[in-house]
Amino acid sequence: KKGKLQISFKTHKENLIKSIKTEIMENNSNVSDMTVDFIRTYGFNDITYEKMIKTYEEIELHDIIKEAQNILKLDSRCTINVTK
Repeated sequence: KKGKLQISFKTHKENLIKSIKTEIMENNSNVSDMTVDFIRTYGFNDITYEKMIKTYEEIELHDIIKEAQNILKLDSRCTINVTK
């Protein structure tokens, strides 16, 4: 598939963090599923909401690109191109 972000990474990240904080404050049923995925993805044994949010705050676009490239190496049909 081919696609591109319709909004900047910074805005997308801010929106994600804001939605996580809102979920925590209002209803943490979705956040508990997200936490399980987060623990599996990042290899943490246990994590607090504060640590999870801090990790998201520290992620930069180049981290996402590096991870995507590692995943896509497994399939020779896939490529990733970064444009500004």
